[in-house]
Amino acid sequence: MKFSMMKKVLLSMAISFLLYSSFVMTQSAKLDPGEAITMKEIWGKLQLAGRLKLDEDLCSAEPIVYVILCNCSFVNNTVCRITHLALSSLNITTNLPLEFVKFRHLQYLDLSRNYFNGTVPSEWSTMRLSLISLLGNRLSGPFPIPLTGITTLEDL
Repeated sequence: MKFSMMKKVLLSMAISFLLYSSFVMTQSAKLDPGEAITMKEIWGKLQLAGRLKLDEDLCSAEPIVYVILCNCSFVNNTVCRITHLALSSLNITTNLPLEFVKFRHLQYLDLSRNYFNGTVPSEWSTMRLSLISLLGNRLSGPFPIPLTGITTLEDL
């Protein structure tokens, strides 16, 4: 049976959440400080700061409108890294932020059903994504060449 891309994303996120839960051995695991700063930068660029609260402890926050999943197995299970980020259907009307490249462990990025415009930043070619969804946006130009540089990409 063939799954649609969205079902694959949701299944991957569910599996990742279970993996995340198994990695968390203690309540002391916190998001890497650099990734927390990057997330706040992105939140500002996406103009979400006034609309959605960005929880201080992103990796243990309950997903409501957006989904952030982390792997907390770094540095003896005390440091978390963002692995999954879903910001779909939030009516975001800006360019794609280049700051996503700072998430070195990001595997899944869902920015579908927004109003992103412009082009995909060339810096994105260094990302190690398995899946990216840009469906339903207002991107311009030819097929985003930077995406061809993501050698780990399995689903677009």
